[in-house]
Amino acid sequence: MAIITVSRQFGSKGDDICEALARKLGYKLVDRKVLRKRILELGCSEEMMRKFDGMKPGFWASLSRYKDEYLYYLRTAMMSEVSSGNCVVVGRGSFLILKGIESCVSVRIVEERRSRIERIAKLFESDLKEAEKAVKQADWHQLGFHKSYFNAHLSDFFLYDMTLNSGKTDIDSAVDAIAAYAAAQINEERERNGEEQLNVLTLAQNIVNMLIFTYSIEIDNLRADVDGNVVTLRGVSSLSASVQRAIDILSLELPDFKIVSKVNVVQDSMRKSF
Repeated sequence: MAIITVSRQFGSKGDDICEALARKLGYKLVDRKVLRKRILELGCSEEMMRKFDGMKPGFWASLSRYKDEYLYYLRTAMMSEVSSGNCVVVGRGSFLILKGIESCVSVRIVEERRSRIERIAKLFESDLKEAEKAVKQADWHQLGFHKSYFNAHLSDFFLYDMTLNSGKTDIDSAVDAIAAYAAAQINEERERNGEEQLNVLTLAQNIVNMLIFTYSIEIDNLRADVDGNVVTLRGVSSLSASVQRAIDILSLELPDFKIVSKVNVVQDSMRKSF
């Protein structure tokens, strides 16, 4: 299983490069449409998608439980899609969600703003001012989305394995460069390791989904880490009883695992470790 994640600036040649790359390699293309369809199938509402999908949440939206739920749906959908085999995953924080998988390489596609504005104006038959506004808004949302959900800044190029300026190359050359890099990085051993690592990530997300959606546990920003037979819960809660209930549930549901809590319990405006 080989995975190539591509983060791209709005108005760059990123989408065209992703489509051509998937076609050249014979990989599955996991783009916005594919992820949106899968997320909705999992139970996410259209209203939640409009508020959170690829967007920087507004102030009140960022404080709601629906923000966390959207991320749980997104992680689940993405892991489900990539589990089927070799794929190119486009955007939606995929390089961060799938970080740590050895058979995954991450690419960032950038381009000078002026050329992106001109491309958008031509594509949508709009004037340059309208195109500039669209590009600025898209960049703002993309930066805010990654900061809000992953506490990551897109300008940190050490987050990526490869950065490519699509304004300096044609689509075919960009595809060849990415394909060559991926081929050099991903071997059979890394693919085997990657499958095991994806299974662990999927198990961890399934644990979170069970606690939130099945048992309605009140823990914000809930995450689970699985290391061997140890499950560590992380997040924030105002109720220590909710944390204990989560531990009790997992002890019954996963009798072969040791359950550890690193959830922060906030009481009387003070945060302490449970």
